[in-house]
Parts: sequence; C-alpha cells; structure tokens
Amino acid sequence: MTAKLIIPLIGTGNVPQLSIDLLLHSTNSFNYVKRIDSKFCYPFSGPLDHAAGEDPKLYNGKTLFSSAIELFKQKDEQIYVIQQRTPIIPGYLNNFIVETLIPVLHEYQITELIVLDSFGALDGVVESLNGSGSFFNVGTCNLSSVNDLIQQFDDHLNLRNNGQVNRVKAFNFDDKGIQQDITTEQDIFKVVYHLTNTSNLQLNKIKYYSTFVHEGDNSEDAYTFYNNLMLAQPEVFPRIDEFHPPVSWKGVYGFTPIRSAYDEGLYT
Repeated sequence: MTAKLIIPLIGTGNVPQLSIDLLLHSTNSFNYVKRIDSKFCYPFSGPLDHAAGEDPKLYNGKTLFSSAIELFKQKDEQIYVIQQRTPIIPGYLNNFIVETLIPVLHEYQITELIVLDSFGALDGVVESLNGSGSFFNVGTCNLSSVNDLIQQFDDHLNLRNNGQVNRVKAFNFDDKGIQQDITTEQDIFKVVYHLTNTSNLQLNKIKYYSTFVHEGDNSEDAYTFYNNLMLAQPEVFPRIDEFHPPVSWKGVYGFTPIRSAYDEGLYT
C-alpha cells in the first residue's frame, strides 16, 4: 500500500504553509492525528484554526489548542499532511530532518514524500533559473538510483567551500518551469541528502513543487500555487471550487479583495 506525506518547507512568503491551510480547510477531507515534537522550532501555541463561520471540525475535539507542528490524515486515503506554523531555529535544520521528519516517515511507512517550497528574488536559487519558464516548478526524485545520488551529494558537499553556489541534479524537473535544479544552499538539498542516507525507509519517490514569489501579501500566491498543485497531482490535491481560508489569515492579510484598478486608489 502506498502512503504519501505532504510537507511544507519554510519558503518565501510562507506560501507552502498557506497552501496547506487551503487544502485542510477547504476540502473537508482531513482529520487531525497528533501534535509532532517541535523542539527544533520556535515555540508556538494558539487557538484552533478553522474556516470563517465554522467550528474547528478539523480537530474533532482531540486537542484544545494548536501547536507548532501538527499531523493530519485524509479520511479515506493514506495521505498525510504536516502543517508547520513556526520556523526552524537557525542551525537546527539537520536535527529537525533526522529527529522529527524521518521518524514520521518510518512510523507511517511513507512511500512518497511531497515537498512544497517557495523562493524569491533574494534567494540563492535565483542564480540558476531558466528565465523563460513558468513560475511553478515540478521536480521528481526517484530513489531507485540512491547510490548515484549519494555520490553526487558527497561531491557537492566537498565543494561547498569554493565560494560558489553549487547546483545539484537530484530532481528531474519539468522543462516548463524556471527552476531546473536545486542548490546546496536550499533546504530541499538537506532533506534529500538525509533521506538518501537513511536506511530502512519505505520511501521510493520525492515530489518537489516550488514557486517563485515576491514577499508581501502572499495569499493570492497560495491560491495560484494550490491550483497548480491540483493540476499537477489531482489524486493528492483535490479540486477546490470555493476556497475557505482559515480565520488566522484575517489577522495577517485581512479578507478584503486585492485592488484591481488604480482608480480604486492607493490610499482608499
């Protein structure tokens, strides 16, 4: 049996987390499973999130407050989702992957990991972009050739002190996107490196979805990102005809539609 896990990286504008909010609160197909150890993240505790006008039914009364990292499961399928609400403490990403993420992969016998990411103009990945492609990028890493990947990663790690950003061909990217490789400076590099060096995992594939965004009000980027995810892998990201963002968005972005014309005014 295949089991899939969706995880967000901490990307520009938090677009991965916002997209997972849309998946959890707009599809009515997920339930809360448990709180995940968040010792490598900044502390967080808050009220249960929910769509406007609804009870926090996502949690089914299993907890009274939300925490930094939570696990959810699709009701009828072996599809799991991690929502991460706070960043990883600087310097502890490797610990987070080894001591927090990998145990989840073992416990639920995950066979496919789906990683969501976003990056902006100031991120190192920009140096290796294909300027004529789509902002939405799709990469696939089949772990059947794990020995080749390990050797490639080790070679690049040995070169990291040369003052340059090293590119790694760990994923086969769709040629329509602007991103055609990853760099050793990206979090996804560390994720794949540790997974390929971990024994006894059931994992055989990593799907990597990323998008280029500008930092600011990134709620619209999340809608666009989810719509692209829905087209790329509809068996995991179901069609959403009407989005229901959670109430937590209101404190950050508000629910006022984006101005569509200059005459509505910068100052209105």
